[in-house]
Amino acid sequence: MARELAEHNGAEGDLEADYQAASDHLNLVQTALRQQEKIERYEADLDELQIRLEEQNEVVAEAIERQEENEGSRGSCRTGSGRAEKPAC
Repeated sequence: MARELAEHNGAEGDLEADYQAASDHLNLVQTALRQQEKIERYEADLDELQIRLEEQNEVVAEAIERQEENEGSRGSCRTGSGRAEKPAC
């Protein structure tokens, strides 16, 4: 009987160790899943920011183009004397 009790206690200890290992593993998996969800949200945010950046770059490029066109058209204005003076246009 004492031998059976010792075996039972040993098996119980093994089961408790297995349970603790499984619990630790479950916690690691759950933490990894939460981290993966955060990563996916960050990636979505980055995609959105990339789109916004591209749109802003297009706006800046258009503004630079307009500015260059405006400066070019002002530079071609001449005064009545034909000399290149400060343009009046």
